[in-house]
Amino acid sequence: MRTAAEGDLLAAVHFGRDFWLKLIGGVLVCAIGTVVIFVVLGSVWYAWGFLGVLIVCTVVFGAMGYVHDKRERERLAEVPQ
Repeated sequence: MRTAAEGDLLAAVHFGRDFWLKLIGGVLVCAIGTVVIFVVLGSVWYAWGFLGVLIVCTVVFGAMGYVHDKRERERLAEVPQ
């Protein structure tokens, strides 16, 4: 068994309850989000086919890009030149 006195960083690190709860919560959120995305895209594919999925993805990614660009423009406007 290693001890912290040997200078081993891993023996000195203690992952507490909060770390494990956050890790499990993050994994669950990612899993649920993935299921939701697959269900939505699957139902769009079933209803409208490939063209429907392509349109939905284009609209969603376009909206995300618009919001990102708007935030960056505002952030850069605040920076003194």
